[in-house]
Amino acid sequence: MDIYAEEGTKVIVTEDSIKNGYDHVEEHARKFLKVGETYTIESTDVSGWNTDVYLREFPDEVFNSVSFEDID
Repeated sequence: MDIYAEEGTKVIVTEDSIKNGYDHVEEHARKFLKVGETYTIESTDVSGWNTDVYLREFPDEVFNSVSFEDID
């Protein structure tokens, strides 16, 4: 996904994207996200080797950008 996505941008979780990242990243994503579902970006926090993603659907959770794909 575009790590500089603006608030309101829609992203999707795919069968491939949910497998990205370290094991704990995938485990966290699978706990909350569903493959094939779209989610709405609230904000992103780009830092070094990692980008945190905040979603409107889960305001108290932080996800890794590698778990998402842009919607064409």
